[in-house]
Amino acid sequence: MRMMLRSGLRLLSVLASVLLLDRERLEPGQAGLVQLFLNEPAVTTWNQPFVARSESPVVTIGGGRVLDPSAEKIRHPDEAELALLRQLKADDPVERASAAMHFFGLRDWRPADLGRTAGIAAFDDVYRELVTRGDVREIPLSPTRRLRVHRRLIERLSERIEAALHKMHEQNPLKLNIDRQRLVAGFVYLGDAALLDAVLETMRVAGRVRVTDRGVALVGHGPKLSQNEQKLIVQLVEQYRQAGVSPPTVKEMQQQATKNQSSVPQLIALAAADGQLVEISADLYLHADVARGVRESLAGPLATGGLTVSQIREILNTSRKFAVPICEYLDRAGFTKRQGDVRVLSEGNRT
Repeated sequence: MRMMLRSGLRLLSVLASVLLLDRERLEPGQAGLVQLFLNEPAVTTWNQPFVARSESPVVTIGGGRVLDPSAEKIRHPDEAELALLRQLKADDPVERASAAMHFFGLRDWRPADLGRTAGIAAFDDVYRELVTRGDVREIPLSPTRRLRVHRRLIERLSERIEAALHKMHEQNPLKLNIDRQRLVAGFVYLGDAALLDAVLETMRVAGRVRVTDRGVALVGHGPKLSQNEQKLIVQLVEQYRQAGVSPPTVKEMQQQATKNQSSVPQLIALAAADGQLVEISADLYLHADVARGVRESLAGPLATGGLTVSQIREILNTSRKFAVPICEYLDRAGFTKRQGDVRVLSEGNRT
């Protein structure tokens, strides 16, 4: 079809295809929501009238008014989105502006844009009203930049994050937390991490997720632990942190526990699966921070030449009882490589 737009005194004719949004057919005399895809760019504004004519035969088949002059493609709109499209026709400028801001999505925009996209003259006043009532969220990206997003976009992103976390929990049933970077990798299309952080914080306040320095988790997901077991796993992890490179065995940790002794091996395994502990051998674990510190302490000396177990023991200030399994762990992890009686830094860790 051909779309006829009047711009000032000039009549603009543009070829366009049409997509019905709220019905399967649009019969003569009926009105409906449609999206027009133009063959070439055209400058339009909110509420601008247009006439639709067929190409062959050349007859007028309808007309309408522009609701969103810069809309992105709308795929399978649900009832909520259709309601927002209808809201673009509202007499109330605040309601109209709220709907227009929803359809901005993640695009960069300013309150002044509401003049063209929603016919708002007092755009600053209307924008302040939308911020006050919570329709719009301002997210700082830098000292001079802010991202303005509609409340419904935050809600939709929350649903997507929840679905992603649910799937990750199913794939990792023994993990207490999902690695934050793994979650971030699935939402790189958002462009700025500040938006994801803001959505996660909204979900945390609402009690939908737990956010810690160890990662993110859906509330009610992960291993089902009693309150005593939850307290005990925190205590066990802290004991490993304090023990450094000379940790007690799992059996010793079990004997030291005053409650839930039978749960100690499982809780230690869960903490390891969650990345808080590192399994050195069948009965020995290091705190993750301690294991990281071991690598940092050995990286320099290993870069200058090979080290014996005795030299590694001295650098780490521990006994042979712990130095030997730590060395074997570093070999398995690909950090070191054994050459006779010495360990050298593996190829991938040399600079």
